[in-house]
Amino acid sequence: MIKPQARFFLFWLLLLIGIFGWVRIGAAEELKLRVITADATVRLEPGSESIVVSKVKLGAVLNSISKSGEWYSVDLPPDADGFVISGFIHQNQVEVMGEADEAQPTAAAAFDAPRKVRVSAEKAEIKEEPAFDSREMGQASQGTELEAVAMAGEWYKVEVASGIFGYIHQIHVETVGQPAPQAAPSRDAAPHPPAQPQAATQSAPVPGAADVKRNFSLKLTLGFGIGFQTLDTGINKYNKNTGEFLGDVTVSPGGGSSFMLDLGYYLTRELRLELGVGMQSSGVFAGGDKVTFSRVPLTLTLLYEIPSPKKWRVYAGGGAGLYNAPEINVEVGSGSAYIKYDPSFGLHGLVGAFTRSKSGKWFYFGELRYVGVFNYKWKEARYGYTWYPSSKFEEFGGHGIFILFGIGTYF
Repeated sequence: MIKPQARFFLFWLLLLIGIFGWVRIGAAEELKLRVITADATVRLEPGSESIVVSKVKLGAVLNSISKSGEWYSVDLPPDADGFVISGFIHQNQVEVMGEADEAQPTAAAAFDAPRKVRVSAEKAEIKEEPAFDSREMGQASQGTELEAVAMAGEWYKVEVASGIFGYIHQIHVETVGQPAPQAAPSRDAAPHPPAQPQAATQSAPVPGAADVKRNFSLKLTLGFGIGFQTLDTGINKYNKNTGEFLGDVTVSPGGGSSFMLDLGYYLTRELRLELGVGMQSSGVFAGGDKVTFSRVPLTLTLLYEIPSPKKWRVYAGGGAGLYNAPEINVEVGSGSAYIKYDPSFGLHGLVGAFTRSKSGKWFYFGELRYVGVFNYKWKEARYGYTWYPSSKFEEFGGHGIFILFGIGTYF
């Protein structure tokens, strides 16, 4: 039987051992490892014969709290279902990152003039920031030429679409027609893999900007137009309470509210072709009375974005449209009238300015657009009282200026 003094001593000894072990485990240093090889393998057990549970891209950053021989234990980021995969990665496929490696990305130093770089790897990722663990903006295939405007450490800052910039590591590209610049020391760069054979890069095809993602745009436009001509409906407007004459009821076929949805495609970095559909309506609304002229435009527009390093960029363009379902609707007092016209062809020109969000995915714009529509031709009419339109309603045109604002996205 253990004496009370011995039990007391044993209790405190075990307690101290437990506290010491807990402190050692809690204080175990969590290492940050950066993958330095392409498609590094993570295995189920610490051995080269063990099952491969996952592959990790070059530059990925992993956490490890223990090491077994030459193998680090690591936890991979959760997948879409929140499931975390654990495994082991060999020390030859990673490097241990220090505090300096976790510093903010190096600031980009602008070139005196833009430089051309060509992708020499089979596929090269374009990042939002000059770091391997930054979010991917897109990919460029071998032979793609990009315009570099600055360099951050070992990363080129390149224009991947009009006004959209990203970063591509120098190990994936070669300069075109000039010597490569000396890179500033980078804390995020991985060791260089063997260079691509020169003959392969020279014979590779050179695709256009279409090899970079986000060639399409979708934008929503709202605004109001001022018509340059008015049509007198022949109806007089009176105050219902006093009987006072308020004026003639008119309608403007070239203005009114405008709602448009445009799908765009970048033909080049500066040229964009847009197909738009929407609704435009102008008229007078007072009390229970209304006189409206509405139409559904289907437009095709070619835009040119003027290159500029500024936050806001200017664009201009023009195109043609088919203005469908034009109609006049009159509801005044107890009477009504409805006049329908054939679709009409029109032309338009515009100038505008836009800016992009920090991520480059969204853009915001303001626009001034002139619209000129050829004659609308009378098709049919229905009347609910003794008013009949004059001959000027049988065929007429409309033109005006629209002030528009909107938001869009790239994809």
